[in-house]
Amino acid sequence: MKITVIVPSEQYLQTAGVRIRYKRISAALAQLGWTLDIVPIGDVPDLSVEDSRIYVLSKCQDARAVVLATAAKRAGIVVGIDLYDDYFSQEVDSRFATQRLWLQSMARETSFFLCSTARMLEVGEAVFGDGTGYVLGDPHEEFDPQRLAHELDVKIRKAKRERYIQILWFGIAENPSFPVGLHDLSAFAEALLPFQDNSYKATLTILTNKEGIDGQVLERLRRIPIPFVVAEWSKKREEEAFSRSLVSFLPVNYQPFSIAKSLNRGVSALVGGTQVLTAGYPLYQDLEEYVYCDGSCLIEDLENAQLKLSNQNIEVFSDWIGRQAAPATQALNLVKFLEAKIDSSPDAAVGDQQYAVLHGAKSTSSINNFAQRLKWLSLASPLLPSGMPCDAHLGFCGADTTLRLRVSQAGLEQLPEQLRVEAVWADRALGKGPSWEVPLASHNFAYPLETICNLIKRAGCADAAINTQVMKLTRQFFNAIFENLSIVEAEIDPVENIIRDLNQRTCLHVSR
Repeated sequence: MKITVIVPSEQYLQTAGVRIRYKRISAALAQLGWTLDIVPIGDVPDLSVEDSRIYVLSKCQDARAVVLATAAKRAGIVVGIDLYDDYFSQEVDSRFATQRLWLQSMARETSFFLCSTARMLEVGEAVFGDGTGYVLGDPHEEFDPQRLAHELDVKIRKAKRERYIQILWFGIAENPSFPVGLHDLSAFAEALLPFQDNSYKATLTILTNKEGIDGQVLERLRRIPIPFVVAEWSKKREEEAFSRSLVSFLPVNYQPFSIAKSLNRGVSALVGGTQVLTAGYPLYQDLEEYVYCDGSCLIEDLENAQLKLSNQNIEVFSDWIGRQAAPATQALNLVKFLEAKIDSSPDAAVGDQQYAVLHGAKSTSSINNFAQRLKWLSLASPLLPSGMPCDAHLGFCGADTTLRLRVSQAGLEQLPEQLRVEAVWADRALGKGPSWEVPLASHNFAYPLETICNLIKRAGCADAAINTQVMKLTRQFFNAIFENLSIVEAEIDPVENIIRDLNQRTCLHVSR
């Protein structure tokens, strides 16, 4: 059996998320007779259950994901999404209207979702329904218990002998939407005060992406009560820092985005051979047996040779972390969940249903190309500038003020015969666009076309609301001229999506 994980681009194949979440369970899946392939969405092969039985879309938050999920489901492939982060539960935050609407669309086209925490399970099931989600914890890296015991013994002895504690913070410097990362480090810096007020000397190493650090960030870091150094993160530097650090400091704030994060950093810090000190929201409560919430308690346990993670309890720790985050355990439980979804999934759809993507003002060529590669119709509204090679474009050609319908050869072949026979070669003097023009005057499209023209001619602060209505009427028009058509909108303009989101949640509608 094959699982295909689909990511937004080639660059995502090198991210920590792919490395930690998927690659660590790949070998364990193979032992169970499953293969795992990770491909960019633009490189998805022909849809076939013989190639892959399951698709998992990860971080592909645009119309291509909706298109692919719909097409794959029709081909009999079981489709799910991986909800990495919580951009969905902040219902009063208009910045994430696009993500909320995307999730609602994906919930209609997919069978399940994966997530990392119980909190994220709640967020997903509020949209997908009960029993549709599975908590796939981030697996730990393979480690040698004997080697880990030796490294712990050396670090603990050295810290007591030299009266010196090295502390590590590692992570992304910032998030463009939420105050996290170094913001949390500075906000909870008081948790490091016990390391200043004792007989030990302490220093902090900060491993992060330097492009996220500016003058304001450095000013906030001045709150840290112990000396610190900042270095560029790399996997090698993280491993080196674990080997010499006694403590990893992992503070968490209380915002919805943060409390739904995975336990990966806590698991990595423990397997890396450090004590874990946290502050703020108890995200790491499932690791509670090996996590400190008070630096004074950690120092006291160090003095009394009773640290929560030490060479003395390494066998107990190995058994415990194996139950929590072993790749083999995670792979087995995931397979059981997916097998149940396969057994309950419908067969491939049959029939004459035709699918299409409808483009708005901000649609991109990548969505157009993706839809056409999957043999979908690509339809352009009057809001899309001419030039994109769509299969049909209802719009104004050149300086002409009359709405015209132009279609490509593929679009022409999908039209009913009474419209197809009337098509003429398009006048190239009217500008770029598909090759054929279908006369509309003799057909009963006058009302929506006239309304669309009047809406587009309006101007002022209500443009976004007008554009939403134009898209609605354009959808009605294409549904009228193409038979058995199901349309997915590719519009990605957040302003228009905010209005759609508000309409859905308040039942307010824009009048014509």
